[in-house]
Amino acid sequence: MAATLSTVAIDDGDGNPIAGDVRAIDESGAGTGPFRTSLSLIDGASVANALAVSAAGSAKVEGPGTAGTAAGGVLSVQGVASMTPVQVSQATAANLNATVLGTGSAGTAATGVVTIQGIASMTAVQTTTTSAVGTAGAAVPATASYDAGLAATALPTAESSGDLVGNMVDKFGRQVMLVSTLRDLVGTQTTTISNSTSETTIVTAAASVFNDLVMLIISNTSASSNTRIDFRDDTAGTVLFSLQSNGGQPPVGFALPTPIPQTAVNKNWTAQCASAVTDVRIYAVFAKNK
Repeated sequence: MAATLSTVAIDDGDGNPIAGDVRAIDESGAGTGPFRTSLSLIDGASVANALAVSAAGSAKVEGPGTAGTAAGGVLSVQGVASMTPVQVSQATAANLNATVLGTGSAGTAATGVVTIQGIASMTAVQTTTTSAVGTAGAAVPATASYDAGLAATALPTAESSGDLVGNMVDKFGRQVMLVSTLRDLVGTQTTTISNSTSETTIVTAAASVFNDLVMLIISNTSASSNTRIDFRDDTAGTVLFSLQSNGGQPPVGFALPTPIPQTAVNKNWTAQCASAVTDVRIYAVFAKNK
């Protein structure tokens, strides 16, 4: 026996007729049921909203618009005509070009440039190279930078220890060099040995510091007595060198371009006369080092 279909008009909550119908289905066709109902509504738009149930019992909700097309890396949403994802492409191994797509006209991707669709023009901030690397034997590049110092014809203002200062050079760019050490690290000491053959300190020890000997000036004030003077870089240590000082003669000594290095830190330099004379006066110049 065939089923029969009848139509029933319905109103919305305000009593207004709805352009649609409720259809009652009599499965037996004899008016005795069982009955099933089917609702179909037209919302006044150009397309319909519908609940579609498949034979397998699954449901999908469809909105207005045309379904997008699924493709690799693309999410398709029905009702959205077109939705393009952010796309990043690598043109070369060394340059990464990215295009961010939205509404509007697409920009043009180029090396080192990011374009955003919908923005007609976007200028990137570009840092200009101010220095260049030259090749040996070639002309100096126009944008070359020089690692230079401060040209000086007078001493600059002294800074505190640990402060930042520039290199000092002469008017031609030649580096100013000191022969031995910083002026602040040069020390002097004067000692008189009167009628004695005892070992006597001529440069006092300094903790954690080598006192490298730079210069000695020795005067023998005796009119005629001569003596040999032995020098050590540690009290009761090994004699490093000796000088002969004759009475009534000019001073003896030395001034060295390279200091005599002290063997160990925190040690005295000493002098010891082989024979007693009226007095021997010793002037020592030393450089502090570590």
